Amino acid sequence: MIELALPLSDSVRAVAVLLLEDVLRELSGQDSFDEVRYAPPPADPDLHETWLEGLREDHASDLAAVRRLVAHADFGSETPVSIEPDQAEAALRGLTAVRLRIRENQLSDLPDSAMEGGGVEFDTLLPVQQQGYMAYAVAAATQERIICLLET
Repeated sequence: MIELALPLSDSVRAVAVLLLEDVLRELSGQDSFDEVRYAPPPADPDLHETWLEGLREDHASDLAAVRRLVAHADFGSETPVSIEPDQAEAALRGLTAVRLRIRENQLSDLPDSAMEGGGVEFDTLLPVQQQGYMAYAVAAATQERIICLLET
């Protein structure tokens, strides 16, 4: 069991969690998984469908782990959230999908170098970008914290 603490201000938590929950709902939708991109060649229909079914299940499980974490009353507070290592790993994968979707939907106008290097001028962003940036940063910080906890 790991203890994940990620203290956030109430305002950052409220804004970020709202978008994270919206993105999780969107990613849980029927067409959210890019089956064409991740499918094996269709030469063997049984393998093809089994492969996709496994990917769909893993995707849903990873998103569920993030949903449980974000919905926890102590997420973003001084009080740590207890999480099993396997659920932490699933949350890592799910948070990656969440960050990619936020990047695609709210932050596509920002250069990768600014996003990864922290060179974003927050005050110059549009409100939708500010919300996206906060949620993206919270997801990234959560991933970094989980990785540190799993390594110890």
